[in-house]
Amino acid sequence: MKIDLSNKTAIVTGSTAGIGFAIAKGFAQAGAVVVVNGRSEAAVDDAVTRLAKTAPGAVIRGRAADVGTVEGCSALVAAEPSTDILVNNVGIYGLEDFFGSILQRAASVDEVANLVVYAASPQASATTGAALRVDGGVVETIM
Repeated sequence: MKIDLSNKTAIVTGSTAGIGFAIAKGFAQAGAVVVVNGRSEAAVDDAVTRLAKTAPGAVIRGRAADVGTVEGCSALVAAEPSTDILVNNVGIYGLEDFFGSILQRAASVDEVANLVVYAASPQASATTGAALRVDGGVVETIM
């Protein structure tokens, strides 16, 4: 299946590494304009450079803003006031053993990204009123 998100803009928060970066890469490879977001300018710049190498010709913008704060959210919205796709890849979570999951393992970052890109695509137009669960991400430490 070829997912084409040309003429769409996707903002992915927390996309400088891990699952967020994989989601941003998936959108870039599907032809979307991608806005990479992270808390520091250095991390955002690095992610934009790495992403450009994985999706030649993609339009990629970087926006440093801590979306865990009101000020950071306001700064991101001011810099990117319009988008077609918003993936909130940051937030609070509770610790849970991923061995209560159906897969009995954590999904890879690419598996998570595939679901997110699909859900944002026209191919998912018949998917309505559903909660799509993907068991991804393991945080080994809490800072």
